[in-house]
Amino acid sequence: MLLLGCPVLLVPVAAAAAPDLSSLGLSLEAEQTLTVSGFVVVPGEAADFPEAYAGITERGVPSFITTDSALYVTDLFLDRVLLTIVDETLYERLETLSRELVRVSTDQYLLASDSAVKEAARRNIAYYGVGLSLLDPDYYPADFAISLVTRELSFIEDARRKAPSPIMGDAPLDGIAGPGEDYTYYVPRAHFEGSERLGRFYRAFTWYSRMAFVLPEGRVQDMTATIQALLTVMALESEAGDWLELWYRIDDPMSFYTGGAGDPTPVDYMATADEIYGTGFSLDDLSDPDLLLEFIAAVGEYAPAHFETHQLRGMRFLSPSEFPDRSWFVRLPGRNDVAHRSALDMMALVGSRAARTVLEERDRFDDSSFHRNFWEIERSFETLTYGDWTEDLYWSWLYAITALIKGSPKSAPSFMDASQWDTRALSTGAAAWAIQRLPAGRARGTGTYAPPIPVSETMPPYVEPYPDFYMRLRELLENLRDRLWEHYLLDDARYAEFNEYCIFLTSLERISRQALETEDLGGAGRGLGNHAATLAQLSARTVGDAAGAEASASPSMAFAGIAYRDFSTGTVLEVGIGKPDLIYVIVQEAAGPKVYGGAVFSFYENEWADGSGLLFRQWPQLIEDDSVARPRWVRAYMSE
Repeated sequence: MLLLGCPVLLVPVAAAAAPDLSSLGLSLEAEQTLTVSGFVVVPGEAADFPEAYAGITERGVPSFITTDSALYVTDLFLDRVLLTIVDETLYERLETLSRELVRVSTDQYLLASDSAVKEAARRNIAYYGVGLSLLDPDYYPADFAISLVTRELSFIEDARRKAPSPIMGDAPLDGIAGPGEDYTYYVPRAHFEGSERLGRFYRAFTWYSRMAFVLPEGRVQDMTATIQALLTVMALESEAGDWLELWYRIDDPMSFYTGGAGDPTPVDYMATADEIYGTGFSLDDLSDPDLLLEFIAAVGEYAPAHFETHQLRGMRFLSPSEFPDRSWFVRLPGRNDVAHRSALDMMALVGSRAARTVLEERDRFDDSSFHRNFWEIERSFETLTYGDWTEDLYWSWLYAITALIKGSPKSAPSFMDASQWDTRALSTGAAAWAIQRLPAGRARGTGTYAPPIPVSETMPPYVEPYPDFYMRLRELLENLRDRLWEHYLLDDARYAEFNEYCIFLTSLERISRQALETEDLGGAGRGLGNHAATLAQLSARTVGDAAGAEASASPSMAFAGIAYRDFSTGTVLEVGIGKPDLIYVIVQEAAGPKVYGGAVFSFYENEWADGSGLLFRQWPQLIEDDSVARPRWVRAYMSE
């Protein structure tokens, strides 16, 4: 393992004559590193992976299919699938469900005799009326709810303030995060901002997933929101459960993409309500204060506390987007909270020896508090089952990453024996983890239709040999395919697209295993040319006007997102990627050493006090302009 700050003795990887490096355009330093270590990573100038690979091919260099490029294409594919099912099906489903819940809530309002229940029903009319108004601009709310809907919509459309919701009231447990909802979250992002229709869905889904029917605790002691949640449960169970099924066919596929913070769902509230009130409870039952307090106490036992966001607990109508690693960052700090968070913490937790080495060099484990907290979180991963690792996109993505960062596989080619290789794989894992910080519908592209990974039989590529990684990516897609098929979100043609891409990933897995089993590593990519048409089609359907959305205004794939925000100190950890770097490897073939070239992610991170120094919203442009430095451990394995 590379020890930062220490001199490294470079020993040639093979005694065979070095291949011709003149066409690569490398500096003398980079050429020496490539010759001695067997691989080199240099900064790239291309906007994205297709452009980077096109430049490599133009130099007459055969392609090195990196794990990074497989992650890149998979992310594009997942993004395009989401935009398509939203545009074609989920939009109408959510609009229909919103309209029906407005109708049922209106009936509850007219039938309720208790003033508290009646007020809760009125607020539900407004709550679902906001969602319906965002999806259907021609909807006109009822007179007794129009003022609430209008005020809420003005906050959402303005999207520049933090304020108590006119309908749902205060949110935080205390004054640390400030009162109320942060309406800046309602600005559509990525491809969702390129289409009015997708932008409407983004706002409606954000409304339904962020606003909690909060339990009375902390500063908020009002029980109205809890009664609203129970009225929602009654509405979903009405009419033979038709609206519950429709809700499930929206929430379940979306929850694969968003994950969720573990907040109670309407199904959880149904089960608890059946225990407290009995099945088929009525409007009159909701006016019993003793039963209501018993229900609140029962929910309070399993509703998770939100340490990082300071939000109150309670049912969310749709699953929110929340990352479990944020709670791990809360638990990790050592004595006096002086330890800085970084992607290294996350990668070390899931098994990266390279990340752990860097943390040890920084004396992080000398802090007994940090060491204990780290060990407790790390140990919790040991109890995870395969089902836990594959339950949603976040965990499935992390599961694939772990196959990369734990070290090179046995019988790996000589260039993977270099001390810096595991650190370079660590960077890939950190960048892949950072990608999850982009919202759903996040992919960026140039708008061109160049294949993201060029495969050719005349110039066979070499596949970076991590077979378990490609297997886990394939399983991710198979799980999503089956879930979408179950919810009638795929037709035969799109089901076939999933299968085509899964076959390609299976080919990468097979070729990787062959490369690890044979002494002659040359020609390991033969046969991938059969997938050229598939990759070109995937690229054409993904990069550009996916689901009617316009191509990204920026030609670069650079982005930055918040990995962690400490509301008590104002500290923000920002992670991101920039232009792809170039990687060249020397493969020892029977005919002699041969150079292959590919593209890898460029990883960035920074930590600063929120509101001071660099503004995180400007950071993507700073990355694109090469105005920010890489982490020190990343710079250690790179050459200029």
